[in-house]
Amino acid sequence: MVLSGCFRCNLPNSMASTSAAGETGPFDGMAPCSPSSGTYSTLMPKPSYDVFINHRGPDVKHTIASALYSIITGMLMTVFLDSEELKYGDFLPKAIEAAMSSALLHIAIFSERYAESPWCLAELSFMLKTDAKIIPIFYHVEPTDLRSVDQGEGAYSKDFKKHKEKGRYSLDQLEEWRMALYKASFFTGQIIKNEDDETRLLKNIGNTILKVLKPAPLVVAKYPVGLNEIMEDFEVNTFQSAQAYQMVQVVGIWGIGGSGKTTLAKEIYNRRSPLMESSSFIFGVGDAAHKGMLRNKQLKLFKDLGVEGVAVDNIEDGLTRIARHLRSVRVLVVLDDVDDVDQLDTLMPIKDSLCEGSLIIVTTRENEVLKSWGISSVYKMKELDPFHAEQLFCWHAFSKPISLDGFEELVKQFVKASNGLPLSLKEFGAQLCGTSHEFWECQLDKISRVLPRNIKEAQR
Repeated sequence: MVLSGCFRCNLPNSMASTSAAGETGPFDGMAPCSPSSGTYSTLMPKPSYDVFINHRGPDVKHTIASALYSIITGMLMTVFLDSEELKYGDFLPKAIEAAMSSALLHIAIFSERYAESPWCLAELSFMLKTDAKIIPIFYHVEPTDLRSVDQGEGAYSKDFKKHKEKGRYSLDQLEEWRMALYKASFFTGQIIKNEDDETRLLKNIGNTILKVLKPAPLVVAKYPVGLNEIMEDFEVNTFQSAQAYQMVQVVGIWGIGGSGKTTLAKEIYNRRSPLMESSSFIFGVGDAAHKGMLRNKQLKLFKDLGVEGVAVDNIEDGLTRIARHLRSVRVLVVLDDVDDVDQLDTLMPIKDSLCEGSLIIVTTRENEVLKSWGISSVYKMKELDPFHAEQLFCWHAFSKPISLDGFEELVKQFVKASNGLPLSLKEFGAQLCGTSHEFWECQLDKISRVLPRNIKEAQR
């Protein structure tokens, strides 16, 4: 979510005030009078936002702030706009403080008259006390303007002089704001001048936001036994060359259920996504299609890739929008568990005209799907070698990579029955964990006649 707004800049001084009695916050001491605790509702719902935009509304509300607002909403981040969300009766300082406290990223737009606003300065001071990252935008000002407040030079010096002359704020308060500006001037950000292409620069800022707020890596496996060796084999035998980072690649991962296709795809995703401008992992494509929920997967793809204008009427409309977007953005997309070529045509219709460096990965049990979509780079999943198979089984059965004394022969028999399939090894090991030698023998007798149902279904 994003907090953005400007009507706080137009409030009378009686509202730019301290918090309710006994409470402290970033806006304490900003005005000589304070509303009583009964004047405004302090029972604000606790928000949770992605981005907080700090700016002086009269300067940039209808220009860069509005444009940035549109870009961020286009990335499917819900926007908190003060003029839309804050209602009469809300206690404004508490609402803003709560939003800043929860935000993962702060954007400060330093305009020419920014320092006139005590609200902006108080917000900036508070932002620097949080753990959130800060991206400054120097809008027709220079970082040096923020550093020369006490030197009688720069765009902000006269504003601080006026604050001091009016005597409304203490010297300690003014010094805190001055130091906040000084510190903010050293953050890496974007300088925008009159002659600059603002549209292009704002797009760069949008891409930066996506990178900063990228989700945490996918959880690959509890015990990733043999995964590094599989990754090495995949890269040597499937990626076309060292030039793969510059060319568009569409790669298939093919294998029976339980062979580790999704695990491998998640590991590739975690390693490659930091190199991309956008990335998306779409799980269970085939299952969603059979349940009539493929549209939801398409919308998930839009959200992950930051496609603007996602309020599409139908799947075909969505195809047009995503095709237009992906021609200019280097992306990594994993389409997992696909079982029909129509699903690929719905989610990724322009594989031949993607931006250079993009990578599309398709996992499937059906090799014909890959052939029909023209995917020639296909990695066929192999069973785990006996050494790694035994290690994986023991991790799940004993919580360590070797067998307990007296179970060695039974371990070898269960590993053989699993045919080197990671899912079978995990399922067998988990079922046997903490059980007796006799129980193991009983279970081995059963699986010699019929595999457990969940394993059989996965191997179909």
